[in-house]
Amino acid sequence: MTPSKEKILSACIKIQQDKVDKQTAMVETLNDSAVNSDKCVVGDKHHTFRAQTQNEQEMYAKQLTQAINELNTLRMISTDKKYVQAELGALIPTSNGIYFLATSIGIMKIDNINIMVLSPISPIGNQLLSKTKGEKIIFRNNEITILDII
Repeated sequence: MTPSKEKILSACIKIQQDKVDKQTAMVETLNDSAVNSDKCVVGDKHHTFRAQTQNEQEMYAKQLTQAINELNTLRMISTDKKYVQAELGALIPTSNGIYFLATSIGIMKIDNINIMVLSPISPIGNQLLSKTKGEKIIFRNNEITILDII
């Protein structure tokens, strides 16, 4: 039996919130490190350390922005909507497993059932988009039949 969309979405939000929290902590740690480096590093070492820290800050800031955007996308998904075609928020049982079009989280196990949580812009997500119950797609030389759209 397929887990409820509410349960799947709730697990996705928790995973994504954890990512946001970790990225936020990394950004804060790097900011603190940059501020404290002014007090303890001198000369050329200071400039090298500061440049490395700034590069890391930019990288983690981008990752944080992406994680926040994905969290916001998840929060926009309605579990009450009735889907007739594959789109953002659709739960799609197939002959190849169960897919949830949301963000790129990957495989989650809920109630001992694997759910592939993927972005609509991922290769397989893109192929599933706009498909309806009974339609088939070919992915990596495998035929996948859409059994339902929830």
